[in-house]
Amino acid sequence: MLANTSWQELTFEFTADPGTVLAVWDGIDANGLPHGREFAAAYAGVCVRLNSRATVQETKRFDNRDGTNSLLVMVGTFRDDDRNFEGAGGPVDLQIEVEASGGPPDTTPPTAPSLSFTSDSPTVAVRGGDVFVNANGAGSFTVRAETDDPESGIERVQFDVHGSDDEAPYTYTYEWGADGPSFPPAQVVRAFNGRGGAAGNSATSLTIREDAGEPFVQPGWQPRQVFVEGRRLIAEDADDGNESGVASVEYRWYQETGQTGAVDDAGFAAATSIGVSTNGPDFPLVWTDQPPDGRYTVVLRATDRVGNPQEIAPGRDVVVDNEPAVFELIVDPNDPDEMHVADTTLYYKPDPDRLFMSFSVEAATSEEDFDQVSGVSVVYPNVFGGDGSQGEELGLDSRWVYRGPATTTKSGTFTVVADNGAGLETERDFSIRPDGNRPSVAIDLPDPTIRPGETIAVDADDAGTGVDLVEVRSCPGTTCTWAQGDRVGRDDTAPYLIDWRTLPADGPYTLLARAVDYLGNAAVSDPVRVTVNTVPPDDTPPTAPELTLEESSGNQHIAGTTLYYRGSRGQRGTFTVRAATGDDESGIGKVAFPVVFGGDKAADKTSPYQKSYTWTGPIDAEGEKRVVATNRAGLTAAATFTVQPDAAKPRVDITSPGAAETVGPGVTIAVEAEDAVAGVAKVQVRSCRGQTCTWGTAKAVGNDTAAPYEVVWSTLPADGTYTLLAQAIDNVGNVATSAPV
Repeated sequence: MLANTSWQELTFEFTADPGTVLAVWDGIDANGLPHGREFAAAYAGVCVRLNSRATVQETKRFDNRDGTNSLLVMVGTFRDDDRNFEGAGGPVDLQIEVEASGGPPDTTPPTAPSLSFTSDSPTVAVRGGDVFVNANGAGSFTVRAETDDPESGIERVQFDVHGSDDEAPYTYTYEWGADGPSFPPAQVVRAFNGRGGAAGNSATSLTIREDAGEPFVQPGWQPRQVFVEGRRLIAEDADDGNESGVASVEYRWYQETGQTGAVDDAGFAAATSIGVSTNGPDFPLVWTDQPPDGRYTVVLRATDRVGNPQEIAPGRDVVVDNEPAVFELIVDPNDPDEMHVADTTLYYKPDPDRLFMSFSVEAATSEEDFDQVSGVSVVYPNVFGGDGSQGEELGLDSRWVYRGPATTTKSGTFTVVADNGAGLETERDFSIRPDGNRPSVAIDLPDPTIRPGETIAVDADDAGTGVDLVEVRSCPGTTCTWAQGDRVGRDDTAPYLIDWRTLPADGPYTLLARAVDYLGNAAVSDPVRVTVNTVPPDDTPPTAPELTLEESSGNQHIAGTTLYYRGSRGQRGTFTVRAATGDDESGIGKVAFPVVFGGDKAADKTSPYQKSYTWTGPIDAEGEKRVVATNRAGLTAAATFTVQPDAAKPRVDITSPGAAETVGPGVTIAVEAEDAVAGVAKVQVRSCRGQTCTWGTAKAVGNDTAAPYEVVWSTLPADGTYTLLAQAIDNVGNVATSAPV
């Protein structure tokens, strides 16, 4: 017998008679029976039957795991098998040599396996130590067991009944097909050390749970909440019960409003994707690339960690509003005789004979500019102190009245703020200025000789309200007072050009000019001495002006000597009229260009004769305009050009293919378009998949710039139902979109 040896090479030698059976075990159990399992595991082949007297020598590597008898040798016969040995004579004497090669015995099991999991399958997830698998699809995952035994080492790791691994890292891969996993949910991973047996192992439980349930999520914003570009969508109540957990939430939008219920798979697929968030628990998502301002429904759908989607996606109305309110200020004086408004500046004359002055400010907008999306609130500022609209619920097209002392000299710029429901602000300024100063005025006449048709230029300016009118008077001789002077003429728009239509008798005269501003402040110029000479040196008129028009913006179009323009709010443009004329006798004295949009007449005395006109919408000036060339003898010749506003949209219709018609590659889309004023510049065609279409979301098919308008659909999209739209743009930018086909 041996005791207290550990992992030694044991050599034993014995001599026995024929028929003798020698059995070797590494110990006996509590009932005195040999450890058959340990024997079978560690000493298979040591049982020997002797057929003749012989000497048998065996060498075995031997682990004394329990610290008791390290070797039990019995001689006898087997009754049934290795485990039912009947000893004939009990232990026999053996010559045993033992060479020690280890330390103390191994008395502790290995560490319990620490499990980790890896998987490339979207149908597998780990949550709280449990492995969740989608019961409706194929998948796999690999279990890795971390364990150790510093005494006798790890012999193997057993993965329930499925398999084992005897080399680190200890792994096993669970796999299943489209019908789902078939193994039971409760699995045991057991580590065995070199000792083996029940006392030489440790185990860790593994639970594999089938997840066939759908997750849940709902919108985390209020109905009709306003969203601007970059604002976050969030979800709430994201839940997957006790299963794999919510992995992601996808957000989508669609055009229809008023629907706060849920949509099925088809409705969700038809909506436009916003994006997917994987950042729980509220799964925020920044909404960029938003549709045009308006009301929409946003739906969202959760997907759990093994790929189960939320079957019914909840939705809720939202408002997209990225455009601030558009409005203009109208300043209205309550006493026009004492006040004047230029644009949004109110000029007033302090008056000690009055008690009060008052005026109103209106935040005005057109119907097309009114912010119908999220609403607008307007705040009017304080002007004279505590007289603003703070605390008042005011919207666009509201009017606020200000009242101050008539002796005030208040001056400043004040801001009206319009705030829409999305928090976007629009600011417009108005100013008030006192004005008691006279304008400046001077006669500009390089040639002191006045001939028939002569124009007297006057320079006048006023830093306050501006010049209201300029008048010129004359006195015979070399002196003059305003009261004595005879009226020559007047002009109320700069540049101030006054024609002396009825000349007096030839001789010396003195001219005076007087400028009056809009509040009645007046000034008289220094006198200018001239000589009137009515004898004409030339009796033939100049050649009729040959007019050429040039424009510089897309909202204008010139056809011959006609200018078409789109004069709606927010539009502006510039065009130039050039006049080619001549006079071989006395020469050209000037070319006079007419008023077109108000305050823009001019006379050009040097070639090339030209005038540039600038306009700002809204404006609707129209009709023939007369350009007059005057020679130095006062004879004239004229030519006309026409300005024509065009605010009408063109007409456009798709004539082929017809509704519900089936088309193939290379189909020609025929479009009828016409514009009765400026003419059609271009026709475009776009398409949308499905039975509805908006121009902003449609994809381009092609365009044509000449009638008959035809667009070849050369590259067709995937088969299906599509809606076509055509758009016609006229030569000044008016746009019309056809009915869908």
